[in-house]
Amino acid sequence: MKKNYPQTIILMLVGIALVALCAGNARAQDNTITGKNYAMYFLSFPNNNFNLDDAGLTHLDITFKEDGGVAAMDMDGHGLYFALPGFFAATYYIVGLRMGFERMDVFTGMTGITLNPLIFGVGFFLIDYAQIQPYVFSGLMVQEMASTLM
Repeated sequence: MKKNYPQTIILMLVGIALVALCAGNARAQDNTITGKNYAMYFLSFPNNNFNLDDAGLTHLDITFKEDGGVAAMDMDGHGLYFALPGFFAATYYIVGLRMGFERMDVFTGMTGITLNPLIFGVGFFLIDYAQIQPYVFSGLMVQEMASTLM
C-alpha cells in the first residue's frame, strides 16, 4: 500500500475543484482574450533561481488579435495563441531583438487564465536557444480592439 495515498487523493480533489471552477468560469463568454490588449508585468527568474532578490520585472503591452496572432508592443516578432473562455496558451518569437548593444533571439511560451479584465499565468523565455528563464505574469486589460468584421 502507498504511504502517500491520502496526499494523492487530496491533490486529485483540489485538481477537480479547480477544473470545476474553471468550467463555471468558461460559461461567461466575456472572459476570452480574443481582440483585447493587456498591460502585462512579467516577473522572471534568471538561471531558474527562484529567489526574489535575483528576479527581474518586465512590462509589455500584449495584443491578442482576432485572427489568432499575438503582437508585443512594437517588437518585430511573430506569435500565435489558442483561447477558450477563461483559459489561453500563447507563443511569441523574436529574431534579433536588440537589448542595449546585444542582439538575441527570444522565444516565449505562456499559459494562463483570464478573469475579465485581469489576466494571470506562467511561462518561460528561451534566450538564444541556450538559457531558459521561467516567469509568472499578471496584467490588466487596457482596451478592447474594434472588430474588423462589419
